[in-house]
Amino acid sequence: MGSLGSIQSTLQKFDKAVELFKQSLEMFRAALGKDAKNLDIASTLGNIGWAYLDSKKPTEAIKHFKQSLSILQELLGEKTNHLDIAAVLNNLGKAYLTLKQFDEGNKYLHQSLVMKRCVLGEKTNHLDIAATLTCLGTSSLNSGDFTTAIDYYDKALTMQRQVLGDDANYMYIAGNLLNLGVANLGLAKFTNAIEYLEQALVMHRKVLGENTPHLDMAANLQNLGEAYRMLQKFDKAIGYYEQAVAMYREVLGYNAPDFNIAGILMNLGMCYLNLKDPNKGAKRLEESLKVQERISGVNSNNIQYAMTLSNLAFAYKELREFAKSTECLLKAKEIWRKIPGAESANIIARVENGLQSIRTEQAQPQTSKSTTTSTPFQAALADLKKMNDSQIANFVKAKFRENGYELTGSSSTGQETWEKQGKEPINLKYLDFDQAAAILKKIYKN
Repeated sequence: MGSLGSIQSTLQKFDKAVELFKQSLEMFRAALGKDAKNLDIASTLGNIGWAYLDSKKPTEAIKHFKQSLSILQELLGEKTNHLDIAAVLNNLGKAYLTLKQFDEGNKYLHQSLVMKRCVLGEKTNHLDIAATLTCLGTSSLNSGDFTTAIDYYDKALTMQRQVLGDDANYMYIAGNLLNLGVANLGLAKFTNAIEYLEQALVMHRKVLGENTPHLDMAANLQNLGEAYRMLQKFDKAIGYYEQAVAMYREVLGYNAPDFNIAGILMNLGMCYLNLKDPNKGAKRLEESLKVQERISGVNSNNIQYAMTLSNLAFAYKELREFAKSTECLLKAKEIWRKIPGAESANIIARVENGLQSIRTEQAQPQTSKSTTTSTPFQAALADLKKMNDSQIANFVKAKFRENGYELTGSSSTGQETWEKQGKEPINLKYLDFDQAAAILKKIYKN
């Protein structure tokens, strides 16, 4: 049963894997006794934990990992350094990261790393050590410390290649290339990100097969779409996003309530709007809303839902479907009213401006839109107005790089300093629309 469970995990059928691993556990306990403790039982509990973790049930995963750890420490000694114990510590760390409990996750990961180095040697290159370095990189990534994440990922990748060879093709090498791409996205180093992501995609296809649907490959395609979108290469972004959403749906089910699918559909809608195709934009944004409603219910009160409504309102306005546009903005306004803070107040003011714009345009006869020459600042400002609030920071970072600025410092609070020779340094932390517009004005000054 255990080997059948492993096969189901490989096929990404995690619920079936849990079922088979549990049957295996019951067989061991029937043969050895309900309270029996041996290495096979510890291993099976660990496998159940893995399957739960892969099926996005980290709390259940932690429960089974801790049972496995308790048995291993009882059998091998609580203070014994052993690779099986280190592996379970590593898995506990990953599970806590999934719950966004980073301090707890890091605690287990560092224990695992110390133990692995005690067993294998402080300076030994080993895949198990690389795996923990990768997890620590992911912890830093999820905490927003992209520079530290890159350091961990780079160490892990170097170690993997030293063990396996520079030309080796393996999923965990592809995974760290993908991780490095995502971390560079976080630093707005979009060209670097694309370089890593394209290497990862080539390797994923070599390992899995050109047309094999897999969640890691879908994530790879999704992040390539994101990188090209931030570079405003919307045609390329759409190509990768469409492949990604198709693959997620093939693996998870067409109507799966999945945040990645919802996010990609929203970004596809934005890309189509940027390419002046409100029909396709509206279609993808409507799909995104439906997925979000399957996740959180039809009365979702979260920021992504409000942003999607605002973007859909813009698409409907472009299609001169003013009643639908107004309805979307009013729904978005109600959601923002339930979210406290100055940011929400600023967005509500912008929603009010959007409602006024609809009334004004509705009162005017339809005319063809004239084209006028705009300055680079005016063009950037027009593009900024199309961004939702989660996109503003990366948009401004892209404009810094386009205009010769470099990131010269970042603090633990998230503040960044961007500099260009001959110009005053600009500090960047949280950005709302007005702050972003003021920074763009500085960038394009003179």
